[in-house]
Amino acid sequence: TLTIAAAGDINSAGAVELSGTSGISTAGDVDTTGDDITFNDAVALDGDVSLDSGSGAGAIAFDFAVDGDQLLSVTAGTSTLTFAAAVGGVTPLSGLAVNSAGVVEVSSTLAADDEGIDIDATTVNFDNTVTTTNAGTLTVTNAGVLTTLGLLNLDGAFAQDGVGGVSLGGGITTSADDIDFAGAVTLTADAHLNTGGTGAVQG
Repeated sequence: TLTIAAAGDINSAGAVELSGTSGISTAGDVDTTGDDITFNDAVALDGDVSLDSGSGAGAIAFDFAVDGDQLLSVTAGTSTLTFAAAVGGVTPLSGLAVNSAGVVEVSSTLAADDEGIDIDATTVNFDNTVTTTNAGTLTVTNAGVLTTLGLLNLDGAFAQDGVGGVSLGGGITTSADDIDFAGAVTLTADAHLNTGGTGAVQG
């Protein structure tokens, strides 16, 4: 196992690729100056982790699963953030905060706890189920298109507050919390919006 302590932050002028034969256990931040950050094995978060590839190019990719009850903060500039496998499938993240990205691609399931999910990006693709617990909210600020292909099963409010549109291919369920759309919504499949009876649906 590759272990990175909280005091083991990585600041690099080039690309960073991290691998561990039995996975990666990390509490350390990673910063690059416009270069890629790649995790080539499963990641366990042992502390809050910040990843920053700069304001322009510099993709950030998780090729395997990510787990851990910690806050993951990501800044990918205008490049792509990719989660190729489940995020929070074994242990939900405490929260996911994406400060910037050109594209956020979530290929599998995504689960977060009370700190919720907050994504600011041009294009956002949820290819599977997204789950929050303990009042965790989901906020997407998208300049391009937000695409969903699975259920958004939330214990907090849903807010799409970007200028882009929404391609809705699955339902949204909240625990008596609001569902808000700022952009135009296009249905690509049957979609049931359920606020639990007391939340509002606005758009």
